[in-house]
Amino acid sequence: MSWSKFSFRLRELLGQVWLRVLVFAVMGIVTAIAALLLRPFIPDSLTDWLGADAVGSVLEIIATSMLSVTIFALSTLVSAWAAAEQNSSPRVLPLIVSDGRSQTVLSTFIGAFVFSLVGIIMLRTGVYGGSGRVVVFAATVVVVLLIIGTLLQWIEVLSDLGQIRDSLDRLEEATTRAIRNRQKEPYLGGRLWVGDPPAGAEAIFGDKVGRVRHVDVSTLSQLAEEFELTLYLDGIPGTLVHAARPLLFVTGLDQDDEEKRKPILNSLNNAFTIGQAPSFEQDPLHGITALSEVAQRALSPGINDPGTAQDVIVRLVRVLSDTGAVAEDHEIERQRLFVREITADDMMQAAFAPIIRDSADVYEVQISLLDGLRALSKLQPQFYAESAGKLAAFILHYVERSEMPQPQVEKIRDLSGNLVSD
Repeated sequence: MSWSKFSFRLRELLGQVWLRVLVFAVMGIVTAIAALLLRPFIPDSLTDWLGADAVGSVLEIIATSMLSVTIFALSTLVSAWAAAEQNSSPRVLPLIVSDGRSQTVLSTFIGAFVFSLVGIIMLRTGVYGGSGRVVVFAATVVVVLLIIGTLLQWIEVLSDLGQIRDSLDRLEEATTRAIRNRQKEPYLGGRLWVGDPPAGAEAIFGDKVGRVRHVDVSTLSQLAEEFELTLYLDGIPGTLVHAARPLLFVTGLDQDDEEKRKPILNSLNNAFTIGQAPSFEQDPLHGITALSEVAQRALSPGINDPGTAQDVIVRLVRVLSDTGAVAEDHEIERQRLFVREITADDMMQAAFAPIIRDSADVYEVQISLLDGLRALSKLQPQFYAESAGKLAAFILHYVERSEMPQPQVEKIRDLSGNLVSD
């Protein structure tokens, strides 16, 4: 497994709530056991100064309160996750669940509970003795200070968690990161591939149905160099794959030596991570689509919030303005790897076409869309101008068939006509 795939798996693992909770719980147990090991170094004078029941009383208070606080924190998180999923898009949920602040808060509460529980058990069994109680007391003071700081952080987390603005901020950040990775490493570091695969290329199929979440291009490139293969990557991140959809095409692979072919084919297949949903890391279209979905939901009759749709349009323009045509002299890191392109039309259609359809009779949103299209066509004319013209014609198509007042239709006709003619 290359560093690329390992780091992807590690990031996914660190995004799970249970892992950080487990780490803090283990730290609580380790701290309690450390008190047992350090007791020979504690002077008797400190033992006499500390009351016999002082530590036990504090630990009982922490154990009782932390159990209640943990249950409250869990219920609050679940409610916030449900609200974010309902008000924005289900696609934003993995970004909110993996939020480091809320995970740290929950982990601290559970870790404090485990620490106090272990401490109470050890005290009641008499394992610590007088000297050990001093160490436990010192550790308990640190835990209390940590709890106070965490409670203050929890207040800040609650002020944002699950809000539509917070969801949009997370989606925009994740999408911008994917867009910039695309600009930094075009075609996943390989060469551009357009058209059909070359004659005689062997199609490689996967055995799972799902979306490509991650492609370990380092491993693919290494295999291509080692066995003198040329790879044509058709299953780029975000692609729906199945047993009838090739992941990639290969030339140079020996057709007759089955013993040699099998491990190569297995290694090629293992370079693809397939899951139920795409990830944001290598797939800019996933983030763009998720942002667009927030605007679509805001425009639904049940919510009727054009302001949020306009906010999303601004964010989409900001995200898309970070990308552009790939420089012809860009560095090609993986000479034997050819990759399908994510075109300007792909990104523009994913971003704006659904919003255009769902806001056909909402004048303010259509004006915002035309402003955004005009901005992108001016910022990146060689990259976005043609797609902006197509979408402007799309806007006019829907508006002319809506119940929008005629003066507003004429205004939109004039604005869209300028984009189409450009």
